[in-house]
Amino acid sequence: MPSFEEMTALYDNYHRSSSAVTIVFFWSISCHQCVHVFNVARYLSEYYKDINLIAVHMPLSEADKNPQEIKQKYKGMYVKAPLYLDQDYLLSKRFGNRFVPSLYVFDENGLRYYQGAATNERFIIHHIEKIVKK
Repeated sequence: MPSFEEMTALYDNYHRSSSAVTIVFFWSISCHQCVHVFNVARYLSEYYKDINLIAVHMPLSEADKNPQEIKQKYKGMYVKAPLYLDQDYLLSKRFGNRFVPSLYVFDENGLRYYQGAATNERFIIHHIEKIVKK
């Protein structure tokens, strides 16, 4: 899994567990389809109680870079995950991420099991189950 070194969470309302699964999801405040990634993240965190979620806000324009607006919108999504702002696209570059909403699934060793759009919950669950059952 790419490093979060040099990054500080804007909002962190979650204690990370020792779970074998970490999910990183990228979203943007101006992305209307990104609401779906929050629904997926909420569902996964309820289904897998000890999963680690990490949210990354990737701005699509200069207007998307207001930390107060981002934090307010994020809190309204009711996801228990730290929120990182990727204002300079450092995390986007490390992950090779080019679009939102997107989602990444990693095992406890940082091996990537899934990378792509956060649209097919069953497909994502399939990859999570591969990690959980190994």
